[in-house]
Amino acid sequence: MCYKIKYHLKNGLPRKEKRQSRTKLKEWLDKWVNLYKAPNVKPIYLENIKQLLKPVYKEFGDRSISSLTTDELQAFFVSMTALRARDECKRLLNESLNKAVRQKLIKDNPCADLEIKTARKGQKRGLTLSEQNRFIEVIRGNQYEPLCLLLLNTGIRIGEALALTQKDICLLYTSP
Repeated sequence: MCYKIKYHLKNGLPRKEKRQSRTKLKEWLDKWVNLYKAPNVKPIYLENIKQLLKPVYKEFGDRSISSLTTDELQAFFVSMTALRARDECKRLLNESLNKAVRQKLIKDNPCADLEIKTARKGQKRGLTLSEQNRFIEVIRGNQYEPLCLLLLNTGIRIGEALALTQKDICLLYTSP
């Protein structure tokens, strides 16, 4: 017995090899979306998340999360042609795999070493007063006129406008 103690003091304790997680990526993403995202985002954004992750489900869904490699994720994301969707998909997958690392389901996040240039956002400019007036003339009588006027007069984005519910709007002004 004394010999074993001396041996381990000199060489360290034997390491237990951790079994790699057998959790399938689709199972993990479903759990992550439903447990961590769904309670914290509006339903329309939740649907957006699910749509953005569809290519990942299709390509890697039946694989275990521990078998994913940086090289195959790099090739997958580089092959995507919709750049903004690619960036969002990569961000969501990275976020979910970071959570898997913190929960010790995987040792490292294969997204951490991806080298993908983010899509450049074009310079945006507001409409001039004459462009706004022309726009209002063109949409007059259109079924989307109220929505367009809301966007034009408030500056909110289309996704924000479409996510509004009745309880988000107060038509009576009360001073603070």
